[in-house]
Amino acid sequence: MDPAEWAEANFQIVRHDAYRFQDPQARAVEITEEYYAHNAPIILDQLAAAGVRLAYLLNSAFA
Repeated sequence: MDPAEWAEANFQIVRHDAYRFQDPQARAVEITEEYYAHNAPIILDQLAAAGVRLAYLLNSAFA
């Protein structure tokens, strides 16, 4: 998967999950317990995917 596909996949995740908690009129997002509880598993999955992508890029660059 190339970086443009990563960006699009991540955008779709936040659009349907993280942004649904945001008040369109607010200037900042308040991180509530509900927001955290809903998004913690998504955050962990995204961090794991980022680690795999970084490892792939580093292996490609230094192999």
